[in-house]
Amino acid sequence: MAANFFSKMFGKSDEPSKSASPAEEEFHTVKLAPTSDKTLKFIPGQFIMLSGKDRGKPFRVAGFPTPEGSIITIGRDPVTGERAFAHIQLDVQTISRQHAELIFKNGQLFIKNLSETNPIEVNDVEIKVGEEVSLPLDSELRLGEIRMKYILR
Repeated sequence: MAANFFSKMFGKSDEPSKSASPAEEEFHTVKLAPTSDKTLKFIPGQFIMLSGKDRGKPFRVAGFPTPEGSIITIGRDPVTGERAFAHIQLDVQTISRQHAELIFKNGQLFIKNLSETNPIEVNDVEIKVGEEVSLPLDSELRLGEIRMKYILR
């Protein structure tokens, strides 16, 4: 199932790699876990990396369903268990262990800053710790030294 999931997300073949998972082959900084058999709720659109070794690479994410909306966590620490598929691990020192949450609710995407140390900016405006702001399409995000854009495709 993981190979099939990644082939749909990244346009890769269903043939499993002998050396590394498709996510490891595709990205250097971003680490995405394979999905489980649980119901996924992909957020509309995708993110494209604007900086670093992964510049130009797009990816989609699925949120973990909660009463507050579908939540995707972002941070340097890995996440295991049933929420692993709804986590974007950014392997960079300027990313906090628990940096941010993306929340998809009522047809709209929001970002919440969880980091007291490393900044988050949306379209060059810094988001305060604990603040949740709308993330419209074509928004540029800066999390530590990582830059990405939220696009529709």
